[in-house]
Formats: sequence, structure tokens, C-alpha cells
Amino acid sequence: MEPPHDVHLTTGEHGETASVEGRRTPRWLVAALAVLFLLQAALWLSRPDGVLEQVLGVGMLASSVVYLGQLLLERAPCLVADDEGLRMRDALGRWTEVRWSDVTDLDLSGSGRGLLVTAPGAVRRSGRLLRRDVYRFQGHAALPSLKGATLDYLRHRHAEALGRPT
Repeated sequence: MEPPHDVHLTTGEHGETASVEGRRTPRWLVAALAVLFLLQAALWLSRPDGVLEQVLGVGMLASSVVYLGQLLLERAPCLVADDEGLRMRDALGRWTEVRWSDVTDLDLSGSGRGLLVTAPGAVRRSGRLLRRDVYRFQGHAALPSLKGATLDYLRHRHAEALGRPT
């Protein structure tokens, strides 16, 4: 089965790897906002008249760091499927992983805006076991074709990894 058009295929150490990149805020917009906040914070902190101005300047500086962090986080794919299993990156950059052998079901949430991965006792985040049987991946804004072809492709990869005919 061929993956959907927005799924990128590469061959790596775990076999054929399919990755879905999230929808991104235009990078130029995020970079422009970060630079704007940096300039405002520098101007504000260069001539503080009181405590309030210092607090506001530090707040603007923190906002620019958040925008720059968003630029870095958007560089990685949101969802990766390979021969080993499924890995999903959340907004904080943490990876949640599930081996195909542990997955019992893949489905969409009721609203169709999230991927439900059922894997009793086998969902790991950053190497640590989570106490969840069903992990809800909230990639609603990030995964452009989650509602159709991507879900079918993930089900195909799951069956293929378990040696079942599709």
C-alpha cells in the first residue's frame, strides 16, 4: 500500500520509515514575532522606569524565547511509523512510542481530530511507561490527512508488522 501524498518515506535503521510532518505556522511569521519581541524587550529593559516596566520587559523576552522554541520544535515530524512501531511527538517535543506488537487498535477519536492508539500497558513517553491503555494523540492541527488515508496506511503498517495479510 502506498502512503498518502503528505507522508514522507525514508529507509533507516528500522526499515522503511513513514513520517507525517505537522501543519506549520509560517516560519517567517514566527521568526518575525520572535525578533519583534526581542527588540521590544531590549528597548523596554534599556530604560526601565520602575518595577512594572522591568517585569513587562522580562515577559516580552520570555515570549520571544517561546517563539524561538516553537521554531525548533516544528523541525521534527509529528508522527513516525517504521518497522518497530509508532512514535508521536507532542507540543513539548517529547516522544511517545508504542511497538506494533503491543498495539491492539488504531482509531480516530469521536470528533475525528485525534488518533487513538490502544496498547494496554505498553505506551512509553521518553522511555518511561505510562499508565494508560489508550493513548490519545492530539495531532488535530498537525496532521493534515489523519482522517482518511494516513489512518488506513497506519493500519496497513500495523498488520504488515504483525505478519497479517492486509
